[in-house]
Amino acid sequence: MNRVPLPSGFNDFARELESHRRSLSPRPPAKDRYPTLVRLCVAVLGVLVGVGAFHATEGLVHRVAFALDGVVVEAEVTAVDHGEPVVRFPAADGAGVTTVARGEHTPGDPLTRTVVHLPDAPEQAVLADHRWSAWPWALPVGLLLLALLLLRHRGGVRAGWFRRRVRVLRWGTPTAGSPWRRSLPWTAAAGVLVAAGTGLYALPLLRSGRADLVADGAPLWLCGFGAALVVYGLGLGVQALYRHAEHAPLRRPPRVFRPVPHWVPYLAAVLGGLVPAVSVLLLALTPAVVPDGTREHGTAEVVDYRCAPQGRSCTYRLTVEYEADGLLYRSTFPLGKSETAEELIRAAEAPVSWDPADPSDVRWEK
Repeated sequence: MNRVPLPSGFNDFARELESHRRSLSPRPPAKDRYPTLVRLCVAVLGVLVGVGAFHATEGLVHRVAFALDGVVVEAEVTAVDHGEPVVRFPAADGAGVTTVARGEHTPGDPLTRTVVHLPDAPEQAVLADHRWSAWPWALPVGLLLLALLLLRHRGGVRAGWFRRRVRVLRWGTPTAGSPWRRSLPWTAAAGVLVAAGTGLYALPLLRSGRADLVADGAPLWLCGFGAALVVYGLGLGVQALYRHAEHAPLRRPPRVFRPVPHWVPYLAAVLGGLVPAVSVLLLALTPAVVPDGTREHGTAEVVDYRCAPQGRSCTYRLTVEYEADGLLYRSTFPLGKSETAEELIRAAEAPVSWDPADPSDVRWEK
């Protein structure tokens, strides 16, 4: 019989966690390993974190580069490319530079804009009044909330450690020998993945200058790949933690903790599905917001196209140029009818309409 003194409420909390485990899986405690669903969730989480880390790092790198190295100049807006202004300004050596500046140009905005560009790469420019997106900061905040949920939930990591230590408390260690030998392979694999992921994330940030990171084709995708590897490494680290909890001798009972309320995971699941659903719905309804009668009509020149195969058919995306509000606009719109798209490509022009308040919102006129 184990003589380790137990704190008050210990047995009730242990029964609550074990009841929660049985509600999720009928398997006996001895086979309480990572279920397939958990492995799938870790894989999906790694992909999401990798994509989010790439975009978050890209946004922060751009903001820091223009804030520290940017040169402020006056530029002339000559055209609009997919909603962003094409500006022309003199570089430091006196040569004229024409490039697409990050930002938004709408009808009524002045044709002379203040632009910030990088001295070593003047083709990288941004409007001085451009409002940088704040969503990259949502990634660390979201990961912090997720970590809190994983640690404090009844089915989380801390609860898994608690259940395994309770089994050791009641039945002793299942095997003799050093507990580190049982968890060493998982610990080593987790350490390798975390170290490799951290190195891949830091590699482009340490070896490239700020102008190189802002340039198109910068290897910032390594940051996303590295972040995904860190997530997979942490997943293996949890497995190593569980192995150690199952085989390490017990000197004192595991500490009782206060789990998050039952409604928190359900609220997170509802918000996780509701927000994307509402976004998709609003995106689907957006083209119908502006009635056709209030749109302006004209003929655009087809300057480029792309074909995305879909089974035996092909969905085209036509890039067109047209004049609106005294400026040359370049935009892209999809066209599902292959025969019609091929006719427009051969004719090199297409009848289009656009929103007077946002000429970059262009559609093909049937």
